[in-house]
Amino acid sequence: MATPMQEWAPAADSYDVIWVQWCVGHLTDSHFVRFLHRCKAALSDAGVLVIKDNCLADTVGASDESFVVDDDDRSVCRNRPYFEALFALAGATVTLSAKQTTAAGAAEAFPPDIYPVRSWALRFL
Repeated sequence: MATPMQEWAPAADSYDVIWVQWCVGHLTDSHFVRFLHRCKAALSDAGVLVIKDNCLADTVGASDESFVVDDDDRSVCRNRPYFEALFALAGATVTLSAKQTTAAGAAEAFPPDIYPVRSWALRFL
């Protein structure tokens, strides 16, 4: 994409799949919801939007933070309920959600000092 996500304006019904990976943490909530609305307009009727991003631990007692701000790159890492609330605000339905348990091609789990990675497949009805 040669334009900022905040300004991306794809043609209507032009994609069957839109894959968004490790970039929504750089959007404010309002920019993120507006981006999701633009994705909805760009997807075909059977289209799917995939969001893959860092996600705060979603185990009970892990944290009561809804999000944290990374002071180095000014990105935001949201927790699962926060992500899913933003998806709902944009009219998206989660059809599948999965936590990545290993790094691509690695046999071992992610190191404990990095954020978990979660993917969501979203549909707009």
